[in-house]
Amino acid sequence: MGTSTDAILYFGFDLGSEEDLDAPWIEEDMEVDAFIAAKWGVVEPNGPFTGNEAAYREYWEKEKSIIDRLDCHVDIHCSSNYYCYFVAIKSKTLTARRGYPESFDKSFLDVSKEDIDKLKRYCELAEITWEDPSWAIASYWG
Repeated sequence: MGTSTDAILYFGFDLGSEEDLDAPWIEEDMEVDAFIAAKWGVVEPNGPFTGNEAAYREYWEKEKSIIDRLDCHVDIHCSSNYYCYFVAIKSKTLTARRGYPESFDKSFLDVSKEDIDKLKRYCELAEITWEDPSWAIASYWG
């Protein structure tokens, strides 16, 4: 297994390391998607996966549907040994993996008011303190 060295281009803003991040889903050791889905009443089933496969699949499908509609995400950069986080518009995020260059049309860089409003809404739901977003490039090694 090799080491991944990725470049990440995104429209959003940096959240810093886990120590810097003041978000309830970090404090509760939850994934941000699960935290947001819970606000819509979609909660993870109780009990182990085995024996509850159908309930878990239904939960994951509902969670995915909510997150896909929001078109935003929290992701990581830096390294697998030291996570740093960013929040971004999913459709305005591009990752180039080592050895696999990515091309894009310059229209990819166009950001609308609606895009920014989506990001604001996502940040409200995830209880992330708003910062003015911009284009950024980050790296991930791990």
